[in-house]
Parts: sequence; structure tokens; C-alpha cells
Amino acid sequence: MKRVAVFASGSGSNFQSIADAISSGRTPHLSLCGLIASKPGIQAMERAQLLDLPAVSIVKSDFSDDVEFGKALLEQVGDWDTDIIALAGFLVKLPPSFIAQFPGIIVNIHPSLLPKFGGYGFYGQKVHAAVLEAGETITGCTVHLVDEGYDTGKILAQKTLLIHPGETVVELAARVLKAEHELYPEVLERLARE
Repeated sequence: MKRVAVFASGSGSNFQSIADAISSGRTPHLSLCGLIASKPGIQAMERAQLLDLPAVSIVKSDFSDDVEFGKALLEQVGDWDTDIIALAGFLVKLPPSFIAQFPGIIVNIHPSLLPKFGGYGFYGQKVHAAVLEAGETITGCTVHLVDEGYDTGKILAQKTLLIHPGETVVELAARVLKAEHELYPEVLERLARE
């Protein structure tokens, strides 16, 4: 059984999808050990409370530098005996010192088919707007390992969707998010079995 810590900055719907996959028995090799939020009071923290899971906010601006921020993250995931770190809409860049402590076990989900539409500033509906503006016919989501770049780590899995003619950013975002909710628990379960 591998213990997963989820890092989130918003609603926590991917966090919820992982929790649902665990409770339904779809991911028998996973358990959740807690949630780290990039700011207090976000919906993801409310979800964690409803699931009776530990949730803490670790705010980067509260620390003097990246090293201190990384130490606080390291201490928390260490306290939880974390095996896998899953970024789920976590909009804060992790310090290199922290990433170096967890080679091959920090993963992220991104709402496009990387390497397209990834990198600094590409998150949330900005990604889907860019996909539609570029006239793409397919899109999807990507689970990848986290390295020191933005969305540049090794790709572990992708799920592809056809873009519907006349589809809006909001409609596309909803369909891609549904695909994320299916893909992310599957990939985490695969990691846990390795």
C-alpha cells in the first residue's frame, strides 16, 4: 500500500477523484495520507475535512526563500510517511531542493497533450483557450513526472479527446477535467504497483 500526499491550490476535484477511486476499490494499492494546500481556505481543504484527512496550508510567501519553503514541505510529507506526491492543480513551483529528495515519485496532471500547451502560465482555462485558438482538433490531459521545469518532466500517460466543432472553453474544460479524473487515479495505481 502506497501513501499519497496530494498538493492542491483550488477546488480539489482531482484530489476528490483520487479519494473516490480509493474508496471504490479501483486503486487497491493506494491510500491518501493528507493534503497540502498552497493557501488556506480553499475548497480542496474542505474536501479533505469531509474525508477526515489531514490538511495543512503551506504558503510559499510565508518563507524567506525556496530552501525554507522546501524544508517545510519536506517535514510535512515526512511526518505522513509519504510514498507518492500527486500535484493536483498545485500552482506553486516546487523548490529544486524538494524535487531532488523525491526522484520519480512526484507527479502532476496537466490539461493538455504535453508538450503542447504547457509551461509557465499555462493552467486552467488558459490552456483550453489556447488549444481552441490554435485550431487544434484533438486535446486531452497528461500525467507526467515533475522536474525543475514547468510541465517538462517525463510523460507517464495521456488521454486524448476529440474537440467538438463550436465547443466553448468552458465545455472543453469540463470534458478534459472528466478525463483527468479517470486518468490520474489509474496512473497513481500503476506507480504504486511498481
